Amino acid sequence: RMRAMQYSAIGILVVLASILPVQWTQNWLLRRSAFSDVAVFSAGTVMLGSENPSDKRTFPPREVWVNGFSIDKFEVSYRQYRLCMQAGVCTHPREPAGHQDFDDIETSDGNLPVVWVDAYQASAYCRWLGGRLPTETEWERAAHGTSFRPFPWGARPPEPTDVNMFLTDYPEWALVTTVPVDESAYKTGATPDGIMHMLGNVSEWTSTTDACKEDAYSCQGD
Repeated sequence: RMRAMQYSAIGILVVLASILPVQWTQNWLLRRSAFSDVAVFSAGTVMLGSENPSDKRTFPPREVWVNGFSIDKFEVSYRQYRLCMQAGVCTHPREPAGHQDFDDIETSDGNLPVVWVDAYQASAYCRWLGGRLPTETEWERAAHGTSFRPFPWGARPPEPTDVNMFLTDYPEWALVTTVPVDESAYKTGATPDGIMHMLGNVSEWTSTTDACKEDAYSCQGD
């Protein structure tokens, strides 16, 4: 029965695609090529926040209700963002003057994380795929899990093979460039749910705005 249902669904998609405008069909195919593996989280109460009093928005740690959501396991790559540009939805990353040699949308390895996109561009990409940017609460839920992990992978202190980043206390960790979004050399730094680079590689946007500056967890699901 399930197999029959799957074949029926494929048939319907093929038939619909054959009668819809070519532009819509091409956009659908581009979107399908851009989809990534996701981690799914059920709704529930989790401990979030910072134990550092100077982090006024997230101090002290507290129990926070988080609605169910799913989030990509990998940062958005150049290959994926190019597809959105090809669809006519996303605009060219805005590389600051003098930084064009860091990573370039036309010439960079397609599996590197896209950089120099602002919050509006990041949001447009998510909407193109039928999603949205995660809130700060959701991002932290994915990073800390339900056990309030101090690091994405757990309680163990970080090692050079966990994260692609520069720390002044660890000069041998000097960040030379970004690495592919699914770089196997840093798999030990993934969360138990398989989410890569929650720490290191590149910074990531959330949808939480300055309107939530007094309490980072007061705005959810916008």
